[in-house]
Amino acid sequence: MVNARFDLFVSALRRGAPVALLAAALCLAAPARPRAAEAGPFLRIGTGGEAGSEFVVGQVLAEALQQAFSVENCGLSDCSAAPRLVAAQLSNGSLANLRDLRDGRLEAALVAAPAARWAIRGQGPFEAGGPLRRLRAVAALYPAVLQIVTLERSGIRRIGDLRGRRVSLDGQGSATRPLARRVLAAYGLGEEDIDARSLEPGIALERLAAGKLDAFFALGAVPLEAVSRVTEIAEIRLLPVSAARLAQDQVLAETTQSATLPGGAYAGLPEVETLAMSVQLLVGEDLAEDLVYAMTARLWAADTQRRLRAAHPLGAEITIDGALDGIEAPLHPGSERFYRERGVLP
Repeated sequence: MVNARFDLFVSALRRGAPVALLAAALCLAAPARPRAAEAGPFLRIGTGGEAGSEFVVGQVLAEALQQAFSVENCGLSDCSAAPRLVAAQLSNGSLANLRDLRDGRLEAALVAAPAARWAIRGQGPFEAGGPLRRLRAVAALYPAVLQIVTLERSGIRRIGDLRGRRVSLDGQGSATRPLARRVLAAYGLGEEDIDARSLEPGIALERLAAGKLDAFFALGAVPLEAVSRVTEIAEIRLLPVSAARLAQDQVLAETTQSATLPGGAYAGLPEVETLAMSVQLLVGEDLAEDLVYAMTARLWAADTQRRLRAAHPLGAEITIDGALDGIEAPLHPGSERFYRERGVLP
């Protein structure tokens, strides 16, 4: 019954149903519970677009946490504080997730490292609103890889060839957009030098295949569903990104690392030089310590790890050994307690 209600909730979220109405419906449909497990809050995890890897990871984590906080499994000192419903929520990306965390529309979110740094320091897209000082980290999860996709027949062979072309920098709210601008700048291009579009990868691939777009920037684990879908209908090319070109950009130098997409990552493509960055699970500092401790424990539980590996090839890269690599926000006390108990922290 819990899984059925969860699936209903996520399906309705995709259709844009108001959360308050969904919550009321789910409460009416829920079986009676012991007094100790009543009235817990929702736990909404901001992810990304439906074609991206963040939504896959968020779904697995939400399902695992839903079970962990059930009446039968609740290990919190006060089970009345256990979330009644955990949901992976589609979003426009890291920047949108951070703003929703700030404004209380999310309790947790998957965020790319550069976006987390900008938010914490009040830089870049967050300069006008000031730093988000209440962000806390749970874990670094996996590397997201920058992928610049074009069609083989376009004649585009390098980033410099994008001048004057129709290029999507990803949707509004995505960390890909400011990153794409920095990458273009490293190659001597400004946004004014291209015909810039704001399309999430799923829509961008449709425009690319239809000849209405020349290239698009995407950020995510390999293989990225949107890119895989392009290869099913057309011969594509991924543009190389040189680490040497980007070395002078301090933000890129400090929050990304060079990466190589291996040959065969997408059908028929050779290896390509690009860059990667950490995707991190963040929460607000107000989330209860016991709750975040339980979240962290469930994230690294063997069952959750098996689910992640089954859901996407990137699951094999989500390991506790890398949980603290390059995290931008201070650890939440609940996560810190877990890592100390496990010996990950001294």
